[in-house]
Amino acid sequence: MAGECGTILVVDDDERNIRLLRAFLEPEGYEISEATNGWDALRIYRESMPDLVLLDIMMHDMDGYEVCRKIRMEETDIHVPVIMVTALEEREERERAAEVGADDFITKPVDKTELISRVKSLLRIASYQRRLHFKNMELLRINERLEKIQKAREELIHMIIHDLKNPLTGVYGNLELMMISRDTLSEHQQSLLKKALIACDRIMNMIQNVLDVYKISEGRLIPRLCVVELKRLLDDILDNFQMKAEVKGIDIHLDCRHDLPMLTTDPEIFTRIMGNLLSNAIRHSEKDGQILVEVRRVDDMITVSVSDCGPGVPDHLKERIFDRFEQARLEGYQKETGSAGLGLTFCRLAVESMNGRIWVEDNPDGKGSCFIFSLPVMPPEGHPTS
Repeated sequence: MAGECGTILVVDDDERNIRLLRAFLEPEGYEISEATNGWDALRIYRESMPDLVLLDIMMHDMDGYEVCRKIRMEETDIHVPVIMVTALEEREERERAAEVGADDFITKPVDKTELISRVKSLLRIASYQRRLHFKNMELLRINERLEKIQKAREELIHMIIHDLKNPLTGVYGNLELMMISRDTLSEHQQSLLKKALIACDRIMNMIQNVLDVYKISEGRLIPRLCVVELKRLLDDILDNFQMKAEVKGIDIHLDCRHDLPMLTTDPEIFTRIMGNLLSNAIRHSEKDGQILVEVRRVDDMITVSVSDCGPGVPDHLKERIFDRFEQARLEGYQKETGSAGLGLTFCRLAVESMNGRIWVEDNPDGKGSCFIFSLPVMPPEGHPTS
């Protein structure tokens, strides 16, 4: 039976007390080791790491308080219960025992039933804590392995993206050269060329979104703020999307007041935000529909909205649609990507990097969606500008 229930270190400078405790505990299946002074107790504790310590307080040379304090100082992840044993019953003794880390307190003469009950209770708790500790350690190891896999996956994505970008740039450049001499092509060939350019531009934008999302997540894409005339910037952006819109017969209308204040923003990031929202609107709008871009000032914020005439976004996806890799499979989207991709994720991260926010609403007429983002007219105090 010895050792089946656990090992107990009994520490007392009176061997009669040790024999008594041994006589109580060994028949219950506990393995007993003993020490008659504090130094031996610490040595045996380090060598054998018992499951529980029964520690007398009043000992010569080093008392039980000091032994318990040293045990707690050396303790690592595994907690070993300590029961202090004393002939004293003063409240101060109990408080001091608790201060040095004792788990329980029992007075002499020791009652066998009480002792065994306390020992079993503490060992049961300690066993549960050990199992919990080992489970947590295993979870930490699993988490570390998952983090390594995630890092390797992201490095692979970066490598693939960079490897794709170079040949795609060559394809895009050759298509643009063909576009210069499009007068020699038939109307059907020109239409095919436009579609090929749009497809290339879309893939380039997807690649850039992946790179930018990771840059922002890692804190490497920092806005370079400067003062811009918003109407002129938006006109340039919309000009670049006219060909994409014309292919689907979509009209893009800009409603922007001329008395708006100058906006302090990063023009390149702002252009990328608008590019993603316009691409999304064109992609999901019905043929021969209309996209409305509205700009307003609300207090100290400039609000830009992009409304499409697509199937709309269900309420339960209005928040999730900006999450990374969220697959927003919506009615009427299946013939497209079936996904919001990383474009909207980039928009959220980019807008937030400039102290703004972005959200989506239903259009007032109930048809299509309205993506809205707002940016402060001026950056917060202390925000760098170029």
